[in-house]
Amino acid sequence: MVKQVARKAKKDQYPAPYALISTWQRSGGKPIQARLDAERRAVVKLASTPTARNLIRIFFLTERLKGLGGGDSGIRHVHVVGAGVMGGDIAAWAAYGASSDPAGP
Repeated sequence: MVKQVARKAKKDQYPAPYALISTWQRSGGKPIQARLDAERRAVVKLASTPTARNLIRIFFLTERLKGLGGGDSGIRHVHVVGAGVMGGDIAAWAAYGASSDPAGP
């Protein structure tokens, strides 16, 4: 199970899955209350780490950014230099959002 988690998440960036697996391994076979206590201790320990604080910060910043999009950007003219992959994509997005009036708004 650790190998599967390691393919998706680095331990130093996402320690929770590793802590959960470790907690399961240590407390497996014990009564339910002992397993719940072990899980509680693991969560409390993880929640106080700088990694947890940064992940929570990233979540709230991402949510705030979602609220900023979707409005009128104020961009009226776009000049694309180059027609490679990036330039072509920029030109396509600009054309997709372009006004139907060639004179502009």
